[in-house]
Amino acid sequence: MKTFRFMLKKDLKLWVICTAAIMLLSGIIQTVKYLDAYDTEPYYSKTFSEFSQKSDFAAAVSDKTAQLNKNSDDAYSEIFSIMY
Repeated sequence: MKTFRFMLKKDLKLWVICTAAIMLLSGIIQTVKYLDAYDTEPYYSKTFSEFSQKSDFAAAVSDKTAQLNKNSDDAYSEIFSIMY
């Protein structure tokens, strides 16, 4: 058990550093991709600008989610009515 604790203490620092480096790299890549999408993709730029203009971010996301769910339900109902 003492040997295991020693190995864990010794290797834990390395694992934490590796995990932090991977998380940092992932965050940088994600940020770069979102910024690229914000500049070039019309849907993302429209969505991001809507969210940045509204003061209550949670309510804006909730409204957008409700709208998308309604559109999805309408499409499902239309497909279901055509099939049956």
